[in-house]
Amino acid sequence: MLRRDKLCPGAENCTDAQQSDEPGLPCRDCRMVDLDTYLETPMGSRFKAALELDFALRAGFTISLDDISAIEFGLLRMLDEERHRYEKDQLEKARPKHGRQ
Repeated sequence: MLRRDKLCPGAENCTDAQQSDEPGLPCRDCRMVDLDTYLETPMGSRFKAALELDFALRAGFTISLDDISAIEFGLLRMLDEERHRYEKDQLEKARPKHGRQ
């Protein structure tokens, strides 16, 4: 979900969407639409709840382990790991590349 913007280049860049009868709509195989559909499932709802918990923690709310389920704890841990990977990737992209010529 941190890389949502990388799932689909957008209708203006997507040749499948451009060839659609209804311009501006995502293509039939759009991964962003797949993500949105998944987030409406019971497990997807748990991911959304973990994002809400993550927001609360980052905003300074206190939550103890007694307040969350083991699944929510695991999802928060996975979200934290993914956030660290995402931030590392962003730093590497922003770093000037010096290579031999």
